[in-house]
Amino acid sequence: MNCKEINKSVIRYIENELTPEKESEFKEHITKCEECSVLYSDFSVTYDALNTKHEIEPKAFFTESVMNKIDSEKAKENIFDITLDIAISKFFKKFAYTGIAFIIALFILLYTTDNLSLFNNPAEEEYFPANEISSIFFDNF
Repeated sequence: MNCKEINKSVIRYIENELTPEKESEFKEHITKCEECSVLYSDFSVTYDALNTKHEIEPKAFFTESVMNKIDSEKAKENIFDITLDIAISKFFKKFAYTGIAFIIALFILLYTTDNLSLFNNPAEEEYFPANEISSIFFDNF
């Protein structure tokens, strides 16, 4: 084996995936080539470090602590949602009452006024009976 083949075969050698013939060639080459020996050594140390499993035991009541934090965040979200719903409903109630009051005021204005002026210039004034304007307005709804 040459150095290029060694570079391609290091991981397969570490994982015992080489044929016996290639394995003996690999061993022979790394005993003779210092550069490939260092490469193999570095890969071997790294591979062993990555395959070592370190199990960490969580602190007592860790699960309960995390679940309590999740529940408190959900409670905060629910309070925000409820507050937002109340604010929106109050806004629309006020808006609905204002809209109804506006329509009633317009209706009273149209039926109590006999004629309405459409222009400020007296020479160009046109007068329309209130019932014609109200019929135009209400027929479009």
